[in-house]
Amino acid sequence: MPFGMVAGWLSGKRSLLASHFLPVSRWRGWSAARLAVVCYVLARVLILEWHDTRIFDSNTSDQVACNELLVGQRSPQAPDGERRQQPACMYASFSKQEARQCLRRRPVLFIGDSHLRDIYTSLSTLVMWPESRKVQQPVFERHANQSTTDPNIGLAVNFIWSAFVSDAWVDFYQYFRKAREDPPALVVLHSGLWQMRANPGREALHEHIRNVEAVADKLAKVATGTSSVFAWLQLGQVEEEFLSAGRKNITNDNIDLYNQEVARRVSRYEHKRMILLEAGHVELDSDGLHFSIVENQKISRMLLNIVCPPPRLSVGSWCCQRMDAFYPSPGQVILIVLFVSCTVIYVTWTILHSLRWRWAAKPFAYGFRCQDGLLPGDQLILTDTCRTMCIFGLVMLYIYIADRTSLFAKESKAFSWISFATPLVLFSAVGLLTTRKTRESGLLNREQTQETRGWMQLFLLLYHYTGASKILGIYFIARLTVAMYVFLSAYGHFTYCLKHGASKWHRVVEIILRLNTFTILLCLTMNVPYQQYYFVPLITVTYLLVLVIAAIPPPVWSKQPTHGSQILKVILFAGILGWYRLWPGPLNWLISWYPVRELFLDEKHSLHEWSFRFGLDTMAIPSGMLLALFVDKPPIDTALQLSNRHGPMLTVFAAGVLCMYTVFMASECSSKPTCNLIHTFVSPVIMSAFVVLRNVWAPIRRHYSAFFELVGRYSLELFIAQYHVLLADDTHSLLVLVPGGSPVNVLVVSAIFVIVAHAVAECTKSLVNQFKLLCVVAKREVTQHRANVHVTV
Repeated sequence: MPFGMVAGWLSGKRSLLASHFLPVSRWRGWSAARLAVVCYVLARVLILEWHDTRIFDSNTSDQVACNELLVGQRSPQAPDGERRQQPACMYASFSKQEARQCLRRRPVLFIGDSHLRDIYTSLSTLVMWPESRKVQQPVFERHANQSTTDPNIGLAVNFIWSAFVSDAWVDFYQYFRKAREDPPALVVLHSGLWQMRANPGREALHEHIRNVEAVADKLAKVATGTSSVFAWLQLGQVEEEFLSAGRKNITNDNIDLYNQEVARRVSRYEHKRMILLEAGHVELDSDGLHFSIVENQKISRMLLNIVCPPPRLSVGSWCCQRMDAFYPSPGQVILIVLFVSCTVIYVTWTILHSLRWRWAAKPFAYGFRCQDGLLPGDQLILTDTCRTMCIFGLVMLYIYIADRTSLFAKESKAFSWISFATPLVLFSAVGLLTTRKTRESGLLNREQTQETRGWMQLFLLLYHYTGASKILGIYFIARLTVAMYVFLSAYGHFTYCLKHGASKWHRVVEIILRLNTFTILLCLTMNVPYQQYYFVPLITVTYLLVLVIAAIPPPVWSKQPTHGSQILKVILFAGILGWYRLWPGPLNWLISWYPVRELFLDEKHSLHEWSFRFGLDTMAIPSGMLLALFVDKPPIDTALQLSNRHGPMLTVFAAGVLCMYTVFMASECSSKPTCNLIHTFVSPVIMSAFVVLRNVWAPIRRHYSAFFELVGRYSLELFIAQYHVLLADDTHSLLVLVPGGSPVNVLVVSAIFVIVAHAVAECTKSLVNQFKLLCVVAKREVTQHRANVHVTV
């Protein structure tokens, strides 16, 4: 009986519990509210429980997961032209600003020989601005202490020359700990070569090991209660044939022996925030002993991975990450509660409905059908929504495991013309073989716009997967495809306003849901800002701007709108956007207010990414609106007659524009910043030329590629899902599901990628349909309520 009471309470029907409180007509409205209260209480309980118990034991929460770091074998970037498969963990890439922000009031101390001096120089160069860098070092003494500081932000990188391990290392650490308000965040230690050079025998080895053990023990004691991390860098292999006469005692056999003994001693103190960095085989300088400049840069970046939290927190995905960073964000907790609650509700309801219990009636089911025929009357809002969220939960779980955990390996990108051109040719061949006749013969008909979105999306997928952004020509073609997508979006939305009038509020909400549902769930799951998926904010803002311009008096849906007034509005709007492209500061002030600015901030809490992305394609919005005005007024038949009458002239003109643009970009465009500015104001002309070539001849206009049109239906989901399903690390790496077989891996990853994109598209469509049904139900209830009130009166 208690279980039946609960089931009846969830169903909203006349169960034993429901009958004591509200009649059925009012209970339907209360069940959703009570369910929301239950979910809220469950979320609060889970959050409090999570913070009380923590995820990791307190004895291990301060450790650093870097014990398997292999310098030179796990490099952040593979050499040009080589695709190096990385381990399951990844390296976080830090810009100069991110590194400076991380090391602010977190000093770094190097104690050792000339190997550490070179790494110190590389790190100080990486984190210091040239104008703020203050270096204190003797001019003629190589074996001396050095210091690089930036007092403006409290940043300090220090090097202490000490070629032999001794108790002085402990004194150095204590001095820097007491001299500054903040203790050293990272202490890098390296020694042994001078000991080996002076005496290659066993006695020198034993003395070195005794000193290492004593110093490690003392450092672990004096550093108790601090956040300092001690990193022992082992000796790297040398090229014995290139060593000078005074260094002949340094052999690889002795180096292996030293490293084994040191590793055995240092590993005892791993729980004391002391880690071991294995040097392995690294690239050496011409002297056969010291690390090369490139290798020193790699090591300095790895040291940043040790001391700095990654820009995107995730469990087990980074090679160096603090265990105390493995706590879910509030957004992740909310999603967990939401997905689990929906799963429980849907599974429970399915079981009850299959058993045909009397209280397993369909909640919120109304015996009617919508006039447009899209929403069947027997559709269940609650159960269908829960089923959709269950599928979304499975998709998010896979995305998080694939991208943010160490279960699957990651692979660095490497561009080659064969890997880029071969799929492009295959896609083109399939597109030509699937040519069909359009249902409509008008300019930019629906099949044609979907086809354009399809081949553009395939090009962008290849562009990101092969790392083709290094090729300037391909880069600007990719920029044109994004601008074309914005162009088509503005054209489509403005055309709808011209034909159907003002958009009702529920249609606006439906489009916002359609564009942003998947992205918002990804932002919460992956703990990244909304601007990380720049394409969705760009398209969403485009839609809202089109609505605003259409509504400015005289609105486009007025009874007698003048053609000239609409063109004037769009031209003035284009002038404002052009001003924003050249001087974004004043207009950025409008979106710098909380909470609006949270939608436009990037990972660096800056509006720079939004200004750059939106500025690139600002002129595509008014261009699409002007095209919609041209197609609508004069009527489309007049436009078709114009294209048929002047077809050859228009074709020559459009082809000439495209050729001139290609020649200019190939010969004059040498830097991205300058050419990006040119792209903003030239891209509308190029897109207009493409539209002319695509529609000027009737045989071309009346046919489309079914393959590209099919891809275009899911272009938005494909673009967003590629971040974590086709690629990894937010498009910086490639996902590896089948190690060792690149073609097989590409096929498997691509198949899963297509399945995920299709599932997300269907789930989003289902949620939008549920919202439509909810609006219809609400309207019906309001109508019935007004009728009842009228009868009562």
